[in-house]
Order: sequence, then C-alpha cells, then structure tokens
Amino acid sequence: MNSIDQLLEEADKVLMIDWPGEDCPRSMLRAGFTVFGQEPSGWLRYELKHRQLQKHSMASPPAHADLVFCYRPVEELPDYLETARKLGAKVFWYQSGLASAKTEYLRGCWLSEETRTKVRRMVEDAGLIYIDEVYIGDAVRAMDICKPRQPL
Repeated sequence: MNSIDQLLEEADKVLMIDWPGEDCPRSMLRAGFTVFGQEPSGWLRYELKHRQLQKHSMASPPAHADLVFCYRPVEELPDYLETARKLGAKVFWYQSGLASAKTEYLRGCWLSEETRTKVRRMVEDAGLIYIDEVYIGDAVRAMDICKPRQPL
C-alpha cells in the first residue's frame, strides 16, 4: 500500500475547500467518507441522496477533519492551512487545476517546481502531510474502497 492509499484508509472526515466539480465530493461520499465543505456562503456537510449531491448548511465548522482538500489559489493557502490546523487535520491535499503552466484542467495537479517547493514548505511548516500528485477522486476510485458509514 503506498502512502496516499494509507492516508486515505486512515481518514474518515474530509473538509473540501472548493472543488473542481461535483465528481470530487461525490467520489469521496461514495467511498464512505464524511465530507464537509467551506464555501463563501459558510460551512456545509455534503451527502448523496437519490444520486443528487445535497448541501446542508452548518452553523459552525466541523469539530474535526482528518484530511483537508484545497482547490484554491496558492496565495490563499495560509488561511486554509490555519483552518486545517484548527480542525486537527493530518493531511493537506492541494490541487492546482493546471495540466501545465498555460493549460487549465479541472483534475490537473501540475505546479512548477518552484511553486511546489513553496507550497510543500508551507504545508509541512504547518505540521501537515502534503499531497499534490494526483486528483483525489481518481485516487479514491483507484483504491476501490468503501468505508463503513460513520455517525455524524
């Protein structure tokens, strides 16, 4: 089992700070993760009901997240790293949305070596494990896992 597989196996609660498309939270929910979101409108809990992605507003952030997935510009990361730290996350999964320096791709994870080094340093300085090699939905599907549903 590689480290990404192990980290996903150990995680139960995921906070998604933005996402590239509904496939992202859907793949996590189908695999049995409890999925929360932080959007401009506030905190959310996601669920699949009758194959539709449902968003439920929350008055406050979740008490805990094992993994934080972030699909936001690099300049915004310090605030989101602080959120991850406050929620007791172990892993920070960053997705750039790029396939190359000039090519946007929703599932893309490309970063220049300079930017990757900068982001890795920021994440690890915050005490978190850094992942950016693969789109999270693809990683979950490749594992073919289905976690037992956890009570909220």
